[in-house]
Amino acid sequence: RLTGSFELRNAGKTTLFIRKLFSDCGCISAQQLQQGIAAGKSATIRFTLNAGKTIGHKIENVNLMTNSPSTTDLQLPVEWETTK
Repeated sequence: RLTGSFELRNAGKTTLFIRKLFSDCGCISAQQLQQGIAAGKSATIRFTLNAGKTIGHKIENVNLMTNSPSTTDLQLPVEWETTK
């Protein structure tokens, strides 16, 4: 298991709420923020990756659905390589 994080900054004028946080791949689990991100502030989204036994280069996304009118859906790529 590996862990990582994304720093998410709210450049908007109102509080940013993450309505849903998920991954299309069962190999990534991400921590849902319990509160919104105030305008001009940042928050850390932490995730855990279970690379499994698949060998090679992989890219999967952590997906966020937000209340932002300009970026309702956001995809944060997680990239890794597993070697034997």
